[in-house]
Amino acid sequence: MKILLFLLIIFILFPLLRVVYTIWRSVRQVKKAFSQQQQQYQQTQKTSHRQASKEESNQKKRRAIEFLKNKSEDAEYEEIPGKRKSTATDDDREPASSRPHYTDANYEDVK
Repeated sequence: MKILLFLLIIFILFPLLRVVYTIWRSVRQVKKAFSQQQQQYQQTQKTSHRQASKEESNQKKRRAIEFLKNKSEDAEYEEIPGKRKSTATDDDREPASSRPHYTDANYEDVK
């Protein structure tokens, strides 16, 4: 009986354990490889996102500077000396009946 148990252990259990260990090791290596690929992908996404945001902010700054340069070149004005009334009071206004009335179409009464 001891011989059968010994043969069972040597010829069945050891090879079975070796196969299980080999499968476990292969699965672990595949998981490790996939996790490394995922980390590399995430790192490249982060760096490309940072570069894109930096380029976008630089472009916005350049466009703003160019806009300000163009606006400052076009901003020519001259001062007109003299006094102006800033607001009209109720006493200064003309009555509505004395002001001319403008219309854009002729009105006809339809009966």
